[in-house]
Amino acid sequence: LSASNTKVSGFAITYIYYEGAGLMEGVLVERCYIYYVIFNSNVVYRNDTIRNCVLGGNGIFFYQGSYENVQVHNNIMDNIKIGTASGARSIDSTYIRNCVFVNRGSNVFENVHDAVIDNSIFYAAEPQGCTNCAFNHNMTYLNVNNQLVGSAGNPGSVGSGNHENEDPQFVDFPTGGGAYQYSHDLNVQ
Repeated sequence: LSASNTKVSGFAITYIYYEGAGLMEGVLVERCYIYYVIFNSNVVYRNDTIRNCVLGGNGIFFYQGSYENVQVHNNIMDNIKIGTASGARSIDSTYIRNCVFVNRGSNVFENVHDAVIDNSIFYAAEPQGCTNCAFNHNMTYLNVNNQLVGSAGNPGSVGSGNHENEDPQFVDFPTGGGAYQYSHDLNVQ
């Protein structure tokens, strides 16, 4: 039994979790509201994607397995943590792109190593906790520490083209940050 090549679209999902072994390939989750995602088990996750979703309340956790071209992109991340099991857990070949992180008073990343984070906005969502990560063309604003590269919160991380402590001037979002609502317009002006 395998979920490979499955497409899930348009659901409110409390919990995505896979327990098994082998290969999980080509899974696409899109246009959903998701509370909690766990990549678990001794599985090779290959070409799996979470896109165009709203994730709110808990997080995305990479606990076991290996990752080959796992894509998390074009999502709104409301009070979301991205984490791994404790210790040095590499999630290289995992790409977080074009996401908007809001409403996270503590670190967005926890024990994350070697991820690629591109073209994302961290608005009142602390962009810290990522070791040896690549941060390129991101924007940070309203955080205690807006620094992505060279920060003690992101040791060994590299990148360029980041705009730190720069207001993205969303069309409609509370000036001081806050929880995401579907009525908000997160387009930048």
